[in-house]
Amino acid sequence: MNLVFTLSPRPRRSRSGPPGRLLSTGVFWLAVLGFPPLASTAAGTAGVAQVSADSTRRTADKPIAEFFNVGITRAAFRNINPNDAAAAYMAVLETIGRRHGRHFKATTQIFDDPRVYEAAIRSGSFHVSVVGAWDYLSMHIDDVAKPQFVIVENGQIGRRYIVLTRRDSGLNALADLRGKNILKLDYAALGAAQGWLDTLLATNRLGPQERFFGSLEIVGKPSAAVLSVFFGKKSACVVDESSFKIMKELNPQVGMALQVVASSEKFADVVICIGNSGWPSDAVKAETIQALADLPQDPAGHQILTLFKIDQMVPFRDEYLDTIRQLQAVNARLALEDER
Repeated sequence: MNLVFTLSPRPRRSRSGPPGRLLSTGVFWLAVLGFPPLASTAAGTAGVAQVSADSTRRTADKPIAEFFNVGITRAAFRNINPNDAAAAYMAVLETIGRRHGRHFKATTQIFDDPRVYEAAIRSGSFHVSVVGAWDYLSMHIDDVAKPQFVIVENGQIGRRYIVLTRRDSGLNALADLRGKNILKLDYAALGAAQGWLDTLLATNRLGPQERFFGSLEIVGKPSAAVLSVFFGKKSACVVDESSFKIMKELNPQVGMALQVVASSEKFADVVICIGNSGWPSDAVKAETIQALADLPQDPAGHQILTLFKIDQMVPFRDEYLDTIRQLQAVNARLALEDER
């Protein structure tokens, strides 16, 4: 299912991009894009708004964009309700826009299916696409959208995923979890985290997750996963290392009671891509990229970074994805061996 957040005067179905469900509506000011204001239209020349020709006049070769379109992978939401995130996103951009006197509409679509998302990106639907790195490496989108940023969390590029058990449970290795009940964070059940656990089990000849574990349950909050293991309700959980560190700081007993039985490499598992086309001008595109880079310095931008639990976005470098490439290579090799 792909969720669509359309910011417009009234609820309606999105007429562009892949199908999705409309969740919330509104109009916001979008200064972060640097788009010029739209000219009003009305019957008769007396009703036409007078605007400066250098910023708002439509021309055949440079039409003024009416929408700012953002595509987001489900994996980008770390312990966030998508509805709440969309509402906060609108409020933040409205604040930024009012500060600069800019008025625009925008749509945000959230994707679960990477193939549907790839098709939408290739169609030129989005100015900005937030893509899971695991999926990005198998997508063919570089001719329509270039990777521009990766995210920084807790001062580091990339997330490390871990499997936790109780120290007194006797479950001291991954192999001990056969037939056990496991909890996974929703974003740890996607992309690089999912690929890591699949590959780890295959490397140790333990079989696929659905057959090795007794049960797999997905939860939305780190506390739900970690505390279920802490109180002995579940045998193990898969979470990101940063969330576990935060919980240990809040309750040191958690750190004393739980142990890490498996740990991944760091994965820069989210890539922010900028569309090559659909911009009113190259200057607007450049201003947008700069505004995204400068979010930590803007109070409203800092608010949305806090919501998504990231520090900032830094320029993309191809080597940031090397650990995921290596993981995918091992995964592919093991799959070939299983076919023989």
